[in-house]
Amino acid sequence: MRMKSKICTKCSEDKNFEEYFKNKNAKLGIMSACKDCCNLAGAKYRAENAESLKERRKLNSKANSERTKKWYSSNKEKALDYQKKYRSGKEEYFKTYGKNYYEENKEALKEKRSTPEKKAKASERARIWKENQKKKEEGK
Repeated sequence: MRMKSKICTKCSEDKNFEEYFKNKNAKLGIMSACKDCCNLAGAKYRAENAESLKERRKLNSKANSERTKKWYSSNKEKALDYQKKYRSGKEEYFKTYGKNYYEENKEALKEKRSTPEKKAKASERARIWKENQKKKEEGK
């Protein structure tokens, strides 16, 4: 006869196997505590360790962004191909999404763009773009 229920080690309730998370390493293939107890324990841990988790997320975010930048710089063609495939057939969606986002966040975007540093960077990018366009025209 096969067991279909188990007693939770935390709340001591007899519950069906569906009420436990899976765990390949456990004897029955499920956790010893039920999903409810695991979720409560996880919430308690997150509440008690909010600062350290926030710091860890910040460090991981920095590490991931560096790794992503490194991968992108060495795989530009592959990344651009992926972007083209993803965006193909969705032009109208992206167009309307961009317009809607701009309309909803007009003031915030204006404030972001109006700092002197941003203006200097934008004018520098425009200058470089113009130079590149001239070079392309001369090359043709």
